[in-house]
Amino acid sequence: MKDFDEESMQLHIPNNALNIENGIEENIFNKISNFLKNHSGINLPYSDKNQTLLASRTVRILKQFHLKNYRELYAKLVEGDQVIINEFILSMTTNMTSFFREKHHFDLMPNLIHEILEKKKKQCLYDIRVWCSASSTGEEPYTIAMILDETIPKNEGWQLHFLSTDIDTNVLNKASIGLYGEKEMSQVPAHYIERYFEKGKGQYIGSYRVIKEIREKINFALFNLIEEYYPFQHKFDIIFCRNVLIYFEKEQVAKTIKQFENCLNYDGYLLLGHSESILNGPESLKSIAPSVYKKCKIAEGIG
Repeated sequence: MKDFDEESMQLHIPNNALNIENGIEENIFNKISNFLKNHSGINLPYSDKNQTLLASRTVRILKQFHLKNYRELYAKLVEGDQVIINEFILSMTTNMTSFFREKHHFDLMPNLIHEILEKKKKQCLYDIRVWCSASSTGEEPYTIAMILDETIPKNEGWQLHFLSTDIDTNVLNKASIGLYGEKEMSQVPAHYIERYFEKGKGQYIGSYRVIKEIREKINFALFNLIEEYYPFQHKFDIIFCRNVLIYFEKEQVAKTIKQFENCLNYDGYLLLGHSESILNGPESLKSIAPSVYKKCKIAEGIG
């Protein structure tokens, strides 16, 4: 394992939650919640738990912009104050993630990759396209990238196109840097740490950074999954969207799944979170394992 020392890098340091003294009126909560849903797809119905969640995530914004209460926050949102809107959306984005989270997907991945490569070789196509649609702080896309690097043959001329997106610019910044502490590294097997990470020195003792070769495989970009149009020129062979749809209402889930289906190559794979499913989704998406779907051609003229 290589070491790295002091480099110029900008880190995102999360704001600690602040104590909340006053609740949010139900009608104001509902207005703010509707704004959130319309701009991010996140569904946050009124409850004591969600009232506390909204307050704890946004009280920093009130202090930062000298807003007296949540009525003033809502007024700024509907006025179109883009700075406050961006801060609000980012504050409400959930970014819980880890390396090798829901490990059964990563155990299955080499088999899925081999199937894709074998089919493409027969077509003389030597590119593979992967999209991680909820990057968060980078643990998931880097896990995917390490497995791809281990699985794709080095001497056959394969070209990997890897897109990783998120709605939160702060976590994308951290992801692109690829720097993690010992706690974040706890789920990474030792041979992956040895092969794919540099160990920090100096002020970075106790930290690990993903090696440049892996970082450069991934294109991190800002994207909102509730966009009406997904502007991708090429279809993907593998799409990850794990633990995002649980925050969407049924109608938005259906729209997003349809967009994924449109963006997926035939015989490509869509991987969702373990608690997510696509019941009554596109007929072409066939379940092959828990929360793993394969896009298949639909037989015509039968029946």
